[in-house]
Amino acid sequence: RGPHAEQRGEELRLATEPGPILTAVIELNRRWQALDLGGETARLERCEKQLLLDPHPRAQHNDTHELLSPVLLHFRSQPQGDGLGGVGLTAATTAELAEIERALHPLARRLAVRLSRRRRGGSGRLDVRRTLRAALSSGGVPADPRFRKPHRSKPDIVLLCDVSGSVATFARFTLQIVYALAAQFTRVQSFAFVDALDEVTGYFGPGVDFADGVKRMEAGARVVWLDGRSDYGRAFGQFVEDYSGRLGPRTTVIVTGDGRSNYRSPNLAALHRIAQSSRALFWLNPERSRAWDTGDSILATYRSVCDGVYEVRTLRQLAAFVEQVALPSARRVRRTG
Repeated sequence: RGPHAEQRGEELRLATEPGPILTAVIELNRRWQALDLGGETARLERCEKQLLLDPHPRAQHNDTHELLSPVLLHFRSQPQGDGLGGVGLTAATTAELAEIERALHPLARRLAVRLSRRRRGGSGRLDVRRTLRAALSSGGVPADPRFRKPHRSKPDIVLLCDVSGSVATFARFTLQIVYALAAQFTRVQSFAFVDALDEVTGYFGPGVDFADGVKRMEAGARVVWLDGRSDYGRAFGQFVEDYSGRLGPRTTVIVTGDGRSNYRSPNLAALHRIAQSSRALFWLNPERSRAWDTGDSILATYRSVCDGVYEVRTLRQLAAFVEQVALPSARRVRRTG
């Protein structure tokens, strides 16, 4: 075969095999009804035709890349065949959010049963006195060792939730799953903030419809002080000043938010004091980790005083984290500095 024949064969292969962008468009055709694209439908159709006519997208297809980039990013945030547990909570459509809402209660019940079994399971320390007493019936041979029942204490939970527009949905699901599992904790206290912080514990709890609690919180909680843009430093400072007495050696503090503080002071000293006064401090971020510490994100600053900072974007990830927090190790988390 000559070079011209090889070149024609390569061109034929490229013309018949779909490239990565064309493959994405085929997948887009299958799933775009699940997305709320609004007025972008006509543009999407034009982009599809453009890509079908040219399987080798070039740089001049700006309209195509401008539209498809966020759409393909949305697909990558939802693993195939993974069910609603893998849907990104901050990128879900209205229909998907409704399905997640319906799936949350059965999930919480299963999780509560599993936690109860894990608390009851296993053996504690050897009970020497009972073992020796039982050995008297077998000639002094400790053939039947006895153990003490393990004591697994339930932790106190303090939630500090950024409820600004960009992460409000994630905060809501975090509150909902924690309160659905409230029996697994000694006490749950919750605080919401945007650029001011207010306690919202009273809006939730036994016998309270969660959706009604959210509506009353949105209407009554004083979470906006100046301009309604997130100010983590002010919120942490306010918590230390007004509520630091709520913390103790059995308290696990969970902060939810993207750590974007609109270039305001991080007030790291306040978060450090919260960490020092509690058993453990965790931060849950619904934003992809590759976007952390870009723009006005100050997560790296806060990470230094946290016991863990996690990318938690799906219901499954959120449930798994809450399960681990509900079964803490017996040893208190210790920090230096």
